[in-house]
Amino acid sequence: MLVTVYNILKVWYNSIVKRLAVITTSLLLTCAAFGAPLSATAEESETIYPDKSGFVKTLTFSNLKDYEIDGDKYYFADRETLYCYENGKLSYPEEVEFTPAQTAVTIGNYTYNLTGTTLKVADFEGSEIQPFEGEYYSLKQFGNKAYAVKDNVLYEFEGVRQPTSISPEYYDYSVTEKINVGQTSDALKNYKALTFVTVKAGAVMTAVDLTSLEGEYFALENTEEGIDVSVNTVSVEEPKTALLLCYTGNAALISIGDSSYIMKNEAEYLEETIADCRKDPEFANATIIGNRIYASPFTVIGNTLLPNATGTIVKVKSKIEYAGVLNSAYYEVEYETKDGEPKTGYVAAGFLTEYIIEDNKEPSVVPDPEHSEKTQVTTVLLILAVVVLVLIALGYVVYTATSSKKKKGKKEKNTEENEDGKKD
Repeated sequence: MLVTVYNILKVWYNSIVKRLAVITTSLLLTCAAFGAPLSATAEESETIYPDKSGFVKTLTFSNLKDYEIDGDKYYFADRETLYCYENGKLSYPEEVEFTPAQTAVTIGNYTYNLTGTTLKVADFEGSEIQPFEGEYYSLKQFGNKAYAVKDNVLYEFEGVRQPTSISPEYYDYSVTEKINVGQTSDALKNYKALTFVTVKAGAVMTAVDLTSLEGEYFALENTEEGIDVSVNTVSVEEPKTALLLCYTGNAALISIGDSSYIMKNEAEYLEETIADCRKDPEFANATIIGNRIYASPFTVIGNTLLPNATGTIVKVKSKIEYAGVLNSAYYEVEYETKDGEPKTGYVAAGFLTEYIIEDNKEPSVVPDPEHSEKTQVTTVLLILAVVVLVLIALGYVVYTATSSKKKKGKKEKNTEENEDGKKD
C-alpha cells in the first residue's frame, strides 16, 4: 500500500509541480529579457523631505474681480474662487461681503482719483497732482491707506510714493502627501545607540503614521475626511527634545510622546544631544509577555525589531524614562537570534516580567525572527494536501480489494449452481 501511495505522489509531483516550475521559470526569463522589473518596492525611491522654502508659495490671480481687507485678513475673489489669506495661511470661505469700489478716496492731505483706468493722486499742501503708471481699477480705502488693482495684482498706496504690490506668501503642505518611504523600514530596524535630538526653532516637521511602511509614500497621521493636510505639518516655535528613530534619505524620523514626525536632516534645525535617562533595571533577565521587541523606545508596528516575541527570554540592560519625550518607561533588552547573534531592542514597561535563571544557565535562544504566521499556514496546507492524497490512495486500494472479493464470490456461487444442475 505504501508503494502505491508513493507512486501516486510521484506521478502528481512529476505532472503538476514540475510543470508549474517550468512555466514560472519561463515567465521570469521572459520578464528579464524584456527588461521588466521583477518587483517594484518603495525602496526604489529615496526619501526626500522638502526644503523649508519649498513649502512657500505666492498667491497669484488670473482674473482678480474684487478684494476686501479686514485687519490681517485679506479676501480675494478670483474668477469663481474666494480666498482668505491671514498670516501665511490660506483658506477658502464660502461667501464674503465686499466693500464697493470708489472713484475718489481722500486720506489726510491726499486725494486719489480714478478716471476710467487712470489713477492720480493730488497733494493739497503742495498742489501737486501725480499720475500712476498703468491701468487701474477697483479703488478702495481701508484704514489710512488706499488700494487699487493693476494687472490682477493688488497695490497699496501711501502719499505720492509709488505703490507697493501685495503678493501674499503662504505655506502649501500638500507635497507632504507624497514623501517616499524609500528604505525607511530597513533604517528603522538597523540598531543604533539610543539617541536624542534637539529640534530647533524654525524647523518644519510633518506628523506621519509608522504603523505600515508597505506603501510608496508615508501615511500622514491625521487623514480624516474634511481635515486639511496642513494640520500634519508644523513650524517649531521653540526648541524641542525628541527621540531619533533613524535617518533616511535626506530626512530624520523622530518621535515626541505618542507622535512620530519626519523632517529634513540639516544642522540648522536638528542636532543630536545627550540625555541622562538611563537607570539600573529591577531585574537582570525577563520574559517578554507582549508581542514585539522594538528597534527604539517607540511602540509602533513599523518600528518592530522582533515580531512574535511572546515568551522570549532576554537580558535586561537598563531602564529608560524621559517624561515628555518617551510615551512610556522602556527597558533596553538583549536577545540572541537562532544564529547566536546578539541584538538590542526595547520593550515598554508592563510587557515583560522577571525571569529567574536556575543553576546559572544562560537564557535560551529566542525564536527565529524570520518566523511568520504565513510560513506556518503554508506548511499546514502542504501537510493537508499530502493527507488528502494518501486518503484518496487508501480509498482506491480499499475499493479495488472489495471489488475483487465481490467478483470472486459471485463466480464461485455460479460454479456451484452449475455443478448442482449437472447432478440433477
